Amino acid sequence: MPWCPRCGTEYRSGYDVCSDCSVTLVDTPPSQNTPAVYGYQGGWAFWVNVFDAREAEMLKTWAESENIPVLLRPREPSGDYMGIYLGNTYNIDLYVPEDSLEAARALIGGHASSESETADPETESASTVRTSIGKSLIIWVWLIPMLLGLIVLLLKGLSR
Repeated sequence: MPWCPRCGTEYRSGYDVCSDCSVTLVDTPPSQNTPAVYGYQGGWAFWVNVFDAREAEMLKTWAESENIPVLLRPREPSGDYMGIYLGNTYNIDLYVPEDSLEAARALIGGHASSESETADPETESASTVRTSIGKSLIIWVWLIPMLLGLIVLLLKGLSR
């Protein structure tokens, strides 16, 4: 029985192309351990971390023009929700297939540093810690003066 390597659909004998994905069918079923992401079966390796969604989309488009599939993942779990709220997602990790990692690194040359060959997207890094410290600092820089101002206004209002 033929199988679609992209979506994993099983077909009856006599079919050569997947009706949904328009790709040539193969004789072996896709691996259940590794999901097909963008039609790629295999391990993904960390490529680079970028500041925002625009930068991520530019690098993704550039890599895909060189036939390198790219997977985008916000570094923080709340990334997608914050993207909806703020209109942009920040601190995004880009992943490429392990066998395309060197070609992807060659695209950007020495312009970006990568954390490791096959970094786990779920692990916390120094960059994440720096980001959370920066957010906390911004909150305290704005929150403390605002609270002090409210206390002063309340005390002035009570003294009248």
